[in-house]
Amino acid sequence: MKNNTRNLYIVIIMLLLISGNIVLIYKHVETKKKLIQYYSQYSNDYFYEYRRKIQSIEIENEYLEFSPEIHIGKDTLTSISLANKIKKSTLICYFPMSSCPPCINLLLEKIKNAFPDYAQRDDIIFFSNDVEYKLRNNFYGKQIFQYADKKQVIPAEKYSTPYLFILDKEMKTKLFFFMDKQTPDYTDDYLNIVKQKIFNHETKL
Repeated sequence: MKNNTRNLYIVIIMLLLISGNIVLIYKHVETKKKLIQYYSQYSNDYFYEYRRKIQSIEIENEYLEFSPEIHIGKDTLTSISLANKIKKSTLICYFPMSSCPPCINLLLEKIKNAFPDYAQRDDIIFFSNDVEYKLRNNFYGKQIFQYADKKQVIPAEKYSTPYLFILDKEMKTKLFFFMDKQTPDYTDDYLNIVKQKIFNHETKL
């Protein structure tokens, strides 16, 4: 009789322990789910606010007149109006050296993929105000265009992020785009739009 009672107590204790563990596991799983939901929502909110800010900056730089005096390559004695170099819609690729090297390398990779002949094209311009002097005649196959007068910069200049835009024959900025290494597909999409809707369209005209 005593053995039966003892066994019953043991079974009850084991059941209580198992039940307690199940409750603890359930609480752990629920807590983990809530944390995942929280961080997922936080990530979504952060990305939304980030993209909203970027979009507002892009809009701020749309349809501006952009015809600064520039230097080309290492020649810092001669300045000309950028308007003298723009004969058709042109893709301006701006490289701030204060940006992170992976951002610059990624943008260069995307440009090469979209336009394998970018180095020979006169409708793709590499622009920077702080590329090393020794690289200005040959920055990945292109001469660097730079401001001769820094008072003529556009608002985007104050951000240390590579950006792209179309400069049309009227010297107006269009399709302004800030590159983000966290969303590389966006850059692919942008360059494909430029290729199909701008360059290919003008070629057919």
